[in-house]
Amino acid sequence: MLNNKLIPSSSASSDQAQRDLETFPSSSSTPPIKIGVSEMNNALIQMASDCQNILIAGCGGGFDIYSGLPLYFDLKAMNKNVYLANLAFTDLSRMDKNTENIELASYPNKNVLYAVHAESNNHDLVYFPEKYLCEFLKKNGIDENPVVYTFDRGTGVIGMTEGYEIIIQRHGIELMILVDGGNDSLMRGNEEKLGSPHEDSMSIAGVYAISEKILPMDKRIMACIGFGVDYFHGVHSSLFFENTSSIISQYEGGFKGAFSVLKEWNCFLLFKQACDYAFKKMSHNASIVSSCIIAAIEGHYGNYHPPDIKERVKYSTLHINPLMGMYWVYSVKAVANQLMYLSFIKDSRSMKEVSDGLQKYRTTLKTFRKPSPFPH
Repeated sequence: MLNNKLIPSSSASSDQAQRDLETFPSSSSTPPIKIGVSEMNNALIQMASDCQNILIAGCGGGFDIYSGLPLYFDLKAMNKNVYLANLAFTDLSRMDKNTENIELASYPNKNVLYAVHAESNNHDLVYFPEKYLCEFLKKNGIDENPVVYTFDRGTGVIGMTEGYEIIIQRHGIELMILVDGGNDSLMRGNEEKLGSPHEDSMSIAGVYAISEKILPMDKRIMACIGFGVDYFHGVHSSLFFENTSSIISQYEGGFKGAFSVLKEWNCFLLFKQACDYAFKKMSHNASIVSSCIIAAIEGHYGNYHPPDIKERVKYSTLHINPLMGMYWVYSVKAVANQLMYLSFIKDSRSMKEVSDGLQKYRTTLKTFRKPSPFPH
């Protein structure tokens, strides 16, 4: 249940205020955090309450799986079996032989999907967030044998579907949550600027195509966190709002609501610690998206440059805001059906074919949809 204890007002006695404040972790230290009890109370958690085996998957790859960690830790607090998957930005071609290579019938003699664990080694440890997440979970006693099912970035929609069907059947998955760090996953394809749509659309199309016999359509959820972080790539907030409104009006149950992650919650503190651990392992590749989400949840605002990415963004203007720390939740069916180039990529077998399909669709447009006036 949600912890409703508040920081005392200035009218409270100083002794009582001090006692209450001591219930919250000090920002100057990072003591071990235990999962504890579930702190979220929203439509997504209510859906999960009836399921025991849940899959959380990064939508756009890289650190997107970290964007799902507040959900992961809260679901673990509910004693759920939570499994992880992601689209890799790292090179999987040199993966060690002790890491399971899950063969896909659609890709004979190709290494497309691996069950990455804490001891995995692809000889490219400069950027390997999936491995470092497994290390963190294992070292902190959260999971004895953590695995992140990791897809090669160039897989294509066909491979994403087949791979996820294997994972779902292997673990008896009852609910799948696809998580995007940012909100460009809500772009339809006819907008003037799309952000970085290829990985997102490949994952969305791949999950949408999963057989209903393997996972019912209403058990596939899309969640995005990091509102406004894609402005750097030209994604305008008013188009995100417009597309969300379209889903609300056109698809019954398409929008599941939005909710904030609070800085006092254990699921956030563990998310932050997991990111800190990975950032230290990959000092030159700290995630801009995850850093901005953390900053927003902690109450920073405007052009604040988080320490871990200060050098990477020193010439950029960031727009940290309270909406950045919120999950916006949709049905995969609604998001996929508003993806206007779905038919152009649904049979793709590589990232190149996804890119070609998007480009082919864009050439059919006479004009691009521009942001509508928004007074704020």
